[in-house]
Amino acid sequence: MDRNTFNKQLAEKYGLSRDDFWQLKRGGNATWCLSHAAVQRIAAAEGIQVTLGPVIEATPDRKALLVTAVHGDRTIQMVGECVVGAKGPQSEFAWAMAQKRGEDKAILALIAPGWELRSDAEDLNTIGGKEEEEAALRDRVLGKR
Repeated sequence: MDRNTFNKQLAEKYGLSRDDFWQLKRGGNATWCLSHAAVQRIAAAEGIQVTLGPVIEATPDRKALLVTAVHGDRTIQMVGECVVGAKGPQSEFAWAMAQKRGEDKAILALIAPGWELRSDAEDLNTIGGKEEEEAALRDRVLGKR
């Protein structure tokens, strides 16, 4: 299934509108994003339960916490993080941004495994391409190292 068909099915299933989707274009690449509000509506419709914590990192320039999302018998954990030195409004609300990023990543991973969906809570300049770093942080908090 191609990306447009998938997005159309997602919109139909959850009652999303065009305003809930947007395409982020950077350096010749484009990534589909959903608004944070749309991700929250999806979580409510699916009955996904989200819990926060523990805090993984709380330094002056980085905030990170573990987020757990549960949907039926499936559980997923993601790291929500914010680089405080980043430009933009997220630098003033680091914990809120870390929370939104973690929640949205976990919810999207539960409802669309294997698809690269992102929410507008993410700033791809500061967190894109850090899968290994995120896995290491998650392992550290879970005592797997």
